[in-house]
Amino acid sequence: VDLAGSERIAKSGVTGEREAEAKNVNTSLSALGRCIQSLGRREKFVPFRDSVLTMLMKQSLGGNCFTSVVVTVCEDPAQIQETVSSLSFGRTCSLVKNKADSSANVIADRGKEVRRLQEALAGVNVELGRLEREGKAGGLNMAHNKATRDMFVDNKQRLDEHSKQLRAVKMSIADMRAAGKDEAGCAEWVQAVKKRDYAARVVNVQKGILIRMMMSGLFLQPTKGYLYRLAEKRRLVASLAQLGEEVDGDGDADALTMGDLFLDFIP
Repeated sequence: VDLAGSERIAKSGVTGEREAEAKNVNTSLSALGRCIQSLGRREKFVPFRDSVLTMLMKQSLGGNCFTSVVVTVCEDPAQIQETVSSLSFGRTCSLVKNKADSSANVIADRGKEVRRLQEALAGVNVELGRLEREGKAGGLNMAHNKATRDMFVDNKQRLDEHSKQLRAVKMSIADMRAAGKDEAGCAEWVQAVKKRDYAARVVNVQKGILIRMMMSGLFLQPTKGYLYRLAEKRRLVASLAQLGEEVDGDGDADALTMGDLFLDFIP
């Protein structure tokens, strides 16, 4: 697939039909970038449906195949921003790991593979249930009073809401950049950047509050064994999804850890 390069309309000066074409290309590349980022972070949801391009490339991006990415750049100093952006895109692509299997039996015996994965998932669910009954899943320390526990839950909900808003404004900024609106003189761009910075500060404040509450012993950390089983469950659900099998209610469980809050802390 020979991808057209992104184009800064303010720099190229194209108008009319060429401008509309450039905007469409940039929008598709922006959608591709979001998919690559989701795959590189091993996220459960990858927005392949955001554009026709990403839907066509779904198998190449995260399926059963070998994929190579060639990034071409220009040594012209005038194109330094585009060069850095292209190299950054290539670096993100390198985080995506495909697992190709050339064996025709994998496709021919799909039913057997589905049954194997379903049986493994059932076993993992049983083990997770046992660990949860033994208190290994972590969670609120019931030794603390109800008001304090409710305060923790309220702050966690606020963090989730503000994190969602931050992701939305980041996607909006990416779309504006793809459309060539990332200029300091563009009021819409300046407003979006301000919203992003404010949302990032609020998210950091909420994370700081939760970290302090967790360090006080209010929230018990899940054991490594529980986290391992939870990761195994997500892997099995993802494998079933690649085979076209949906698992209702599975793979959505999440375990809050202090490490997650520190790892994702926004500078």
